[in-house]
Amino acid sequence: MDWYYENGVSDGTKGINPHTPHCCIFGREVWGSVHPKGGWWAKSCHTMRVAEKRPKIFDGSKDMVLSLVVSAIVMFVAVGFTGMCTFNTGTPENGEVPSVDAATFMSMEARSMSDHATRLPETPEGWTTNSARRTQIDDTPASVVGYVTAEEGYIQLTQTGENVDDAVQGYDSRWRDLSETYGLDGHEVGIYTSEEDDVRDLRVMDLGDARIMVSGAATDEEFNELLTAVAEAEPLPTN
Repeated sequence: MDWYYENGVSDGTKGINPHTPHCCIFGREVWGSVHPKGGWWAKSCHTMRVAEKRPKIFDGSKDMVLSLVVSAIVMFVAVGFTGMCTFNTGTPENGEVPSVDAATFMSMEARSMSDHATRLPETPEGWTTNSARRTQIDDTPASVVGYVTAEEGYIQLTQTGENVDDAVQGYDSRWRDLSETYGLDGHEVGIYTSEEDDVRDLRVMDLGDARIMVSGAATDEEFNELLTAVAEAEPLPTN
């Protein structure tokens, strides 16, 4: 395509200097010569790619952090719209306590435990069974069930076939000594404590065919309610 320029102005396009024999305007390389009529004759050659200058926003660690923040905001907004994430304001107790099927778990444990009887206690109204697992007490299997009480306390119940001393020593890696005993519905309950503030007390009751241990963050009344419920429960079938 050709353009004719006279005094630096074309008949349709402006911007080419008639005194420059070779230039690039608007990303297009052009060349030209003096026209016999006294104007300027320009012809286009080919287009050429002009390197774009990188925006300064992407330079430096500060801008990198800004980019990460923006990405995080976009991610949270996207997850929020999916409805797969929920949020409860205030303290954790405002959320619903998860529950597990303690009956099925304890029934399976009873059939697999050969060294002790396994019992499923009838818990007071308002209590929730929120965890169930198998652990090792002095290298022997034991059943552990966790309860959230109606007053938002927490008690962990452990049933084992080990004798009292071995059960206490094998409960965890913390040392406890027998500090007191008391009677509960014809059974003796021992309270094992530690001088360390971060070690919780452990209550142990011997039922003859199993040792029952409870620990956690609850009132004396709640601990005794659970111990009584276990003692009153019949051993689950083993076959």
